[in-house]
Amino acid sequence: MQVLKNLRGPIGLCAIWLGMFAGALAAEGPQRWALLVGVNQYDYARGLDYCVSDQRALSEALTAAGFPARQVTLMVDDASERRLQPTRTNVKTQIELLVKLARPGDMVLIGLSGHGVLLERTTYFCPSDAKLDDADTLVSLDWVYQQLKGCQADLRLVLMDACRNVPPTPAGRRAIDPDALVATSRAFAQSGSRLPEGVLLLNSCSEGEFAQEDQPLGHGVFTHFLLEGLKGKADRDGDQKISLQELFSYSSKETSLYVRDKYAGLQRPTLQGKLAVEALDFELASLSSGRLPMTVTGSATKEITSKTTGMKLVLIPAGEFTMGSSETEIENLLEDFSDVKRSNLEDEQPAHRVKISEPFYMGKYEVTLREFLLFYHDAKYQLDCEKDGKGGWGYDSSAEKFGQKAQYRPWEWGYAGQTMQHPVVNVSWNDAKAFCDWLSRKDGQKYRLPTEAEWEYACRAGTTTRHPGGDRTSELAGIANIADQSAKRIP
Repeated sequence: MQVLKNLRGPIGLCAIWLGMFAGALAAEGPQRWALLVGVNQYDYARGLDYCVSDQRALSEALTAAGFPARQVTLMVDDASERRLQPTRTNVKTQIELLVKLARPGDMVLIGLSGHGVLLERTTYFCPSDAKLDDADTLVSLDWVYQQLKGCQADLRLVLMDACRNVPPTPAGRRAIDPDALVATSRAFAQSGSRLPEGVLLLNSCSEGEFAQEDQPLGHGVFTHFLLEGLKGKADRDGDQKISLQELFSYSSKETSLYVRDKYAGLQRPTLQGKLAVEALDFELASLSSGRLPMTVTGSATKEITSKTTGMKLVLIPAGEFTMGSSETEIENLLEDFSDVKRSNLEDEQPAHRVKISEPFYMGKYEVTLREFLLFYHDAKYQLDCEKDGKGGWGYDSSAEKFGQKAQYRPWEWGYAGQTMQHPVVNVSWNDAKAFCDWLSRKDGQKYRLPTEAEWEYACRAGTTTRHPGGDRTSELAGIANIADQSAKRIP
């Protein structure tokens, strides 16, 4: 279990912490499977903005909520593996594989985010190589339903977000005119009447409506509130579990109100199919045991050491804490930090109780540059900041400011005093996960990133004060690596 924590100061750098999951996960009992397809860039049609980020965020949310990571398949434009690029052939292949893997008692979720079209009374999802007027390049929704009809899983859910209201088309790309978009929206909604028994359709909007993309949210509106619901806001009864009914009720209501208030329009998500009480009560996510990094049984050692890197990990006991911030705490924070906007703190509310029901191990110190470079060289790994050519973030002493440059790397970011024992910086989530996977293979134990709840619980260490070290903001510099007045003296 590996921890990646962003330091949200002007520096914009990040440090890795490490924790551990002991033992392998046994594939016992009902399983959860997900296939998530997001298409922003089309070969023959107008592009979209947030389909890829929507599905990537949903993949992370489902994994954090208890879906096994290897059973969540993400297909997006920038997938490094060719088989996971969202072409028609690849999408159909992955759907066929998914329905064959599921067994009785399992849940299967297929999420489709991109363009949708209506041709000759048939609704289609548009993969990346789609030609909007050629059915042979599209994925029929009826075909998806028929595949799911033959699937053995108890709950089969299609999450459809494919009627997006988007800006004008760039030159040379085929547009979907507004009338066609309305017709497609109506057809997607009506396709719910043809759902096979046991298959449910959660649609981002009702008949004749558009699904809004929203720049401030950084997501489609519908997906944003799905994500918020999975994080815990949909848990109406406080049982630390998110049912299908709870998630739909929360995301539908919040989406409708947001679009009404901001766009003076209608977007009302729908849930269709032959719904039974058992289906509505199906547990989609767990906010407690399903998200925990490890189970420790018997007499656990208080501190262990990685045999590959020498990193020390300490045992964090089970317990409960209040996660998030109250309105008073938000107001105090805005008063103390004038550069922080209220919109940046929306995810901090509401404050709610979270139970960590099992103890787990977490890194005693941040992962150092030395420890990270052991992985970097042994695995012959290429960092994200090397792949895109943009580089990482660092300090430019000549300009006296922080910024991004192509030459910045974990070992070079403008700080002359950096040593091999300093926390590693300029690593992405992908880089941190790759480090975990490498260390898992080397040590024969499972390391991974923690959930947000696990991180906050460990950092608070049983305290109930405003900050982990007390109520006074001025004392933060004594316990955290933050950009304070001393940042002005960086050489």
